[in-house]
Amino acid sequence: MKTIMTGLCLIALLATTATTATAAPVQALVNDEEANWGFFIRPELKITPIKSQTTELAGGILGTSVGRALYLGVGGYTLVNSVNADSGALKLKAFDIWYAGAHADYTLFSTKLFHGSLSGFLGGGQVNNSSSSAGSESANLFIAEPDVNLEFNLTSTLELGVGIGYRFVNGSDLDKLSNSDLSSWVGTVFFRWTEG
Repeated sequence: MKTIMTGLCLIALLATTATTATAAPVQALVNDEEANWGFFIRPELKITPIKSQTTELAGGILGTSVGRALYLGVGGYTLVNSVNADSGALKLKAFDIWYAGAHADYTLFSTKLFHGSLSGFLGGGQVNNSSSSAGSESANLFIAEPDVNLEFNLTSTLELGVGIGYRFVNGSDLDKLSNSDLSSWVGTVFFRWTEG
């Protein structure tokens, strides 16, 4: 029995030595030893036309950051002013359009005073027309919104940014508000506070 135990210990010792001698470093998208993980908050205001009227959407994003380059989060937006179009057949008031979803952003040269980023948003939401002839009608929406941003470091943790993008909308089957009425260019002004 003693011989068997000694043999098993030798095999275990040899296996451990062989494993550590041949172990290669793990390749990964983000190296945990070099990455600086943190979180961010990004309140923002979007300016965009709906039915040829300038509207504002307010909202924000909350999530995690990796090395001040990759930002992943969730966010949401809502209409904050009113839209009256088509001789009163379309009336949208604050909160009649809202959407929420996932956000991803890749920032280039984040340590420079001025830098840029590419971002995207995918989500869903709803639009309600409170002036429809049959009462209130609503539609569920799918939203995709890619953006290009220019950012300015105010402090080491706070940035001011402006962006331009395009909001693609699908799902609006309302009589007076089609997908093309909601799909449009979007201008964005935001602050991004990053900790970590």
